[in-house]
Order: sequence, then structure tokens, then C-alpha cells
Amino acid sequence: LSLHDALPIFEVVLGRAGKLATAPVQLSVQNQLTELMSDDDDEVRSAAAGAFGAQSGNVEDDAIPGVIEGLLSRSEEWTKRHGQALALAALVKHAVSAERLSIAPAVAAAAAQAPALIKDDRVPVRSAAAKVYEGMLRILLMAAGADGAARAVSVRSESPPYALTC
Repeated sequence: LSLHDALPIFEVVLGRAGKLATAPVQLSVQNQLTELMSDDDDEVRSAAAGAFGAQSGNVEDDAIPGVIEGLLSRSEEWTKRHGQALALAALVKHAVSAERLSIAPAVAAAAAQAPALIKDDRVPVRSAAAKVYEGMLRILLMAAGADGAARAVSVRSESPPYALTC
């Protein structure tokens, strides 16, 4: 089994059982995946980023801003920037699929830093940036929808029966 074949399997394992790992093991996995995200092979870089995104689902909400900030840090190597953008897209994708709306404030804060990805001189980085924006938009819209629905329920419960509600 090659590294190329093993990383997608690793992504599934991390997503399902990663919370059972101790903090030092999680940190070690994160460091190894970060190193692989700058690999010269596009497929290894992509698979490592996907596994990193799955592993990020096991990170506590208060640590997510630091993870996102690390992924948005500028690197001179385009392969590393590409891996970081892919990992950020995977992180947000996993958060959307898990309906992890609690990270919406961190995503909103990161949205101000993300335009640098779109302006990158490499097409693969810009392509990954589009995935980042798609995921960010989805989680922010989901959070806004959940917040709006909660406010509508609150307004309806406090309104007299004849009041119009939106």
C-alpha cells in the first residue's frame, strides 16, 4: 500500500476515530500531514490536505482560529500554499458536513485574510481558494440561517396571535 493509497483511508479513520487519540498523537499526526501537504506530488498533497481537514474535526472550537490562521500563513513555496489552501477547504467542508456552526465566527474572521489566496500567482492555489470560499460561504449561510430561524421562533413566541412575523 503506497502513501498515495493510504492517505484517503487515513482521512476516513481520522474523521471517525480521531477523537480517541491523545493530544500528543493528534499533534504528531497534524505535523506529519502538514509536512505532506507541501509534497511535490499533487495527489499526495491533496490526500494529506483532506486528511488534515478530517483531523481538524477533532480539534476543539477554541483552537480552530489558530488552525485556520496557520493555514492562511503565507509561504514562499507554491506547493505549500496549495496544500494549505486545500487543507483549509477540507476543514471547512468537514465543518459544513458536520453542521459545526460554532466555528462560523472563526470562518468569518478568516474571510478577511483569504483574498490573498485568490490573487496567488499559481492556478492550483487559486482553484483551491475557490473551494475555500465555497465552504466559507456555506458555513456562514448555514449559521446565519440557524440564527435567523432561532430569532424567528423567538419573535413568534413573544408576539400576540395577530402579529405578522417574518
